[in-house]
Amino acid sequence: MNTFMSRRIFMQGMVLMPAFFTTPLRAQNAASWNKAAFAAKGFSEVMRILGAPNGVVTETSAIQIAEPDTTEGVKIRLDITTRLSQVDQVAILVEKNPTTLTAWFQLPAGTDPNLLTHIKVAETSVVMVAMRSEGKWWAARRTFTSIGGGCGGAGEGTLQAGSTLIRPVMREGRTLVRSRITHPMISQLARDAAGKPIAPWFIQTLRASHQGRTVLDAQFSTAIARDASLNFVFSGAKTGDRVQIAWSDNRGESRSDEGIIV
Repeated sequence: MNTFMSRRIFMQGMVLMPAFFTTPLRAQNAASWNKAAFAAKGFSEVMRILGAPNGVVTETSAIQIAEPDTTEGVKIRLDITTRLSQVDQVAILVEKNPTTLTAWFQLPAGTDPNLLTHIKVAETSVVMVAMRSEGKWWAARRTFTSIGGGCGGAGEGTLQAGSTLIRPVMREGRTLVRSRITHPMISQLARDAAGKPIAPWFIQTLRASHQGRTVLDAQFSTAIARDASLNFVFSGAKTGDRVQIAWSDNRGESRSDEGIIV
């Protein structure tokens, strides 16, 4: 089995379980939220702000965006795999969402660029995944069909943020982290039961760390789905080590939770 396929099976093959150790710790400080990038409109402008010369990216078949098994209204399961090497940044962009940039990941050496999460699309739209490999930006695109009525949702303002479920598992010398982040992720399109706008409420920055060492930094818009999964793989850990996921949102709330590698 080639490396590309084995990584994909590795990412998909584990069942999410509750964290072995979870408690509301003080969140670590993540990088400042890139307001300019999340305010930009269109693929080229976002990529220019993220550092692609003139906003230009090169299309490649080395990035794969899997077709989701199921679509829950506007919630799309986004499964990203790649054969590119030395990837240190990954960006997810949705053409027709109110905010083009959905998520921006910064990956230190040893963290795999194959990622899985859930996003929202306001309407049928092209989704672009861009990766910086050895200093050059590459991208792949795929059209996803929304069967919902916008990426907001009536009544979401009654929901609460909660603990992150974390399941880190050692496989073949690497650690697969499967997590589910409990947060309403309310977008600017959201309305309550009476049709009145609900103020956006969403995670802006997230950091995953292993024994105090950062293994993933992420920044989000409102288009990450409510209670989204986030799966990733990194090297350099051992059974019994702790993995922490800490986030901060636009209301100033923050939380950290931990899981023990098994």
